[in-house]
Amino acid sequence: MTDYHLPTLTLPFAVQANPSVAAAERHTADWLRYFDLIKSSAANKKFEAAKFWVLSSAAYPQASADDLLMINDWIAWLFIQDDFFDEARVGRQSRRMQAYVEAALGVLRQSRLATVRDDGALLAGLSELWQRMRTRMDADLAARFVMAFESYTTACLWELENRSYGYAPTEGEYVLMRRDTSGFRPCAVLIEMSLGVAMPTRSREHPVVRRMTDLTNDVLSWTNDLFSSTKEASRNDMHNLVLILAQQMPLPQAMALVAERIQNAVTEFVSLSEALPATSGEADGLTQRYVDGLKHWMAANLHWSIETGRYVAKPADAGQDYDASRLIG
Repeated sequence: MTDYHLPTLTLPFAVQANPSVAAAERHTADWLRYFDLIKSSAANKKFEAAKFWVLSSAAYPQASADDLLMINDWIAWLFIQDDFFDEARVGRQSRRMQAYVEAALGVLRQSRLATVRDDGALLAGLSELWQRMRTRMDADLAARFVMAFESYTTACLWELENRSYGYAPTEGEYVLMRRDTSGFRPCAVLIEMSLGVAMPTRSREHPVVRRMTDLTNDVLSWTNDLFSSTKEASRNDMHNLVLILAQQMPLPQAMALVAERIQNAVTEFVSLSEALPATSGEADGLTQRYVDGLKHWMAANLHWSIETGRYVAKPADAGQDYDASRLIG
């Protein structure tokens, strides 16, 4: 696939960095090694090139130091799991991955302790992360995180089945499922966690706030699709909006159309931010801080997408050196 210059994206949101970014980088590297999620020199180079700390520190610039370390661990863990679904041979083994998803949900629902020896590195890391997260969440916030994670993993299995059968989703199917495969839903819950208090249901479920959350998810997802289109085309993976549209038009035109959709979503988001629901003073302030968190995420994702080395195209079998028995037991 020929490389094309990506369309320029502009966002009216400033990038801010959490002052604990350097600590997050060091901590997560040590945490991943402890759980055998980084074991080889190749895996270490991949982690360093990914620069997850750039994303997390800008997405949660006002999080406490302890929260940022935990969030950066989560984001790194999430991307490693995502790579495993996308690239590793076992990711094409539907039954084994379904069993892994059920085990992961069991870790969250039952707060089950998992170990590398008995359960594999991914579940052991998730188990330790969840123990820390639960201390920062009330029962409602924890339940919503688990529900969001379940939606994400269900969507990952949907992608896996599509790949197994060589099925390319339609544009409508993909756009709907992309809000789950993005992994942003649980990260949105972490915005509330980082604020130290959950949003009132009436504020969180207000149509304007829900629409702004969905628009943020779309901006993040489609920006990712733009930057990863060359890499995913090299793997013949059609779970990418650019590549789906490129079946009907030249690739540069598909890229331009996705960029236009991103800009339209941002414009709608900005317009809606001026029509936030009016509640009590304290709830108003919390809603505004949540919306600020959505803005931080959009700015962070674009900034990180430019900085990271994740989206460099690699050979189709580049992920096949994953050790399935080590990662999922």
